Amino acid sequence: MVSSLPWRPTVSTNLLASIPGIGTTTAAAILSEIGSVSQFASARQLTAFAGLDPRIRESGSSVRGRSCLSKAGSPRLRKALYFPALAALRFNPAIAALRARLLAAGKVKKLIMGAAMRKLLQIAFGVLKSGVPFDAAICMADLEQKREQKEEQKLALAA
Repeated sequence: MVSSLPWRPTVSTNLLASIPGIGTTTAAAILSEIGSVSQFASARQLTAFAGLDPRIRESGSSVRGRSCLSKAGSPRLRKALYFPALAALRFNPAIAALRARLLAAGKVKKLIMGAAMRKLLQIAFGVLKSGVPFDAAICMADLEQKREQKEEQKLALAA
C-alpha cells in the first residue's frame, strides 16, 4: 500500500494513521492543512482553526437559537475530516462511545457528526503532540475519568 503512494509517509503521517478512521491520505491532508502542531497551544485552538467549535446563537436574554458549528476556519480541513469521522463512528471505540452518549441524550445525527469530527481532530492533536500512536485504552480511560469528574461536580452542587 505504501509503495503505491506518490510520496513517503512521515512519522507524523504514521502516527495519525494509527487512529481508527484516519488513513494515510487523510493524515497527509490534515498535516498539510495544519502545518506544525506546535503552533497550537491546545486541542481547542486546533478545533477553532478548523471551524469545528460550537457557535452559540443568542440575542439578549430571551432569544436563544440552536448552536451550530462556527465554520470560521479551514473548509478543506473540515472536508478532509468528514468521511474519516463516518468511519470512526463505527470503528473507533472512543468516538463510538461519544455517539452512543449523544444518541441517548436525544441529539440529532448531524450534531453527532460534527461532534465526531471535532473529537477525531482532538485525538489527532493528542497523538501528534505526544508522539505516541493511538491507544483506545488510554482514550477510554480519559473519557471515564472526565465522566467521574462531572458526576462529582454534580454531587458537590447538589449538596
